[in-house]
Amino acid sequence: MNCPICYQQKFKPYLSTIDYSVSQECFDIIECEICGHKSTFPLPVDLDPYYNSESYHPHEVSSGSFIEKAYRFVRTINLRLKFDQLRRLGSGLEILDYGCGTGEFLDFCKSQGFYVSGYEPNSKAGLLTSKRGITMVELNDIQKAVRKYDIISLWHVLEHIPDLNSTVEMLKRNLRPEGRILIAVPNIQSTDSYLYSKSWAALDVPRHLHHFSPAILNRLFNNNGFVLDYRGRLLFDSFYIALLSEKYQKSGILGMARALIYGLSSLIFGLINRDKASSMVFVFRKHPNDTELS
Repeated sequence: MNCPICYQQKFKPYLSTIDYSVSQECFDIIECEICGHKSTFPLPVDLDPYYNSESYHPHEVSSGSFIEKAYRFVRTINLRLKFDQLRRLGSGLEILDYGCGTGEFLDFCKSQGFYVSGYEPNSKAGLLTSKRGITMVELNDIQKAVRKYDIISLWHVLEHIPDLNSTVEMLKRNLRPEGRILIAVPNIQSTDSYLYSKSWAALDVPRHLHHFSPAILNRLFNNNGFVLDYRGRLLFDSFYIALLSEKYQKSGILGMARALIYGLSSLIFGLINRDKASSMVFVFRKHPNDTELS
């Protein structure tokens, strides 16, 4: 196994944690001794069972529990916050949302005058997106770069992707010359990650294969011919992640109160220092010297 960031093969244990969401199995997270990138290892041969569960929230929209209601509330706020990140890049642009889930973000962008398409490997979620009248793109078309886009977005998707470098290169081929790629991922260096440690819900093993810091994410895209255009935050993610972390610990009412305190602490520290935000947003553009034909 090579590190996807520095390509070295020297690793050390980082921590062990549990798949609280689905299987209750224990998984290890290892750290590259050279660059510090953290990965879940080893991985199950088949990851599908770890996604196909009512406990896995991104593709579950009908449950009425408190945590699900909190998730939907934060998701509603984040739709506007995500769109604000997008709107600063221009208006009326053509977007591909890679890993679009059930299509809420694209549906909102469509209502604001953007031209939208989505790719979603989960067939159930993809069907829900299609029912919104959103064009779904096949992976084969993305691999062949059949169409070029102004923006390709990955909202909490990159951490799920096994082969980072080949995927980033593939997405680059689908960008127009002045296009941007917009990435949001959990931040392993965040305040709430520190407070919850191995119980931090955003570790989400084994579905999260990679656990990014700001420096590592920037290096990954630099390695693949991108330069940083903009950095932002999804501040309110800290509350949902804290609530979910407490739910996994079955900590009751006191845990819910602690979640609000930890979530607020992470939000405040994220405002002071963006490297401490619970979820980070990066916008990259192709390097001016990139010689790939567009």
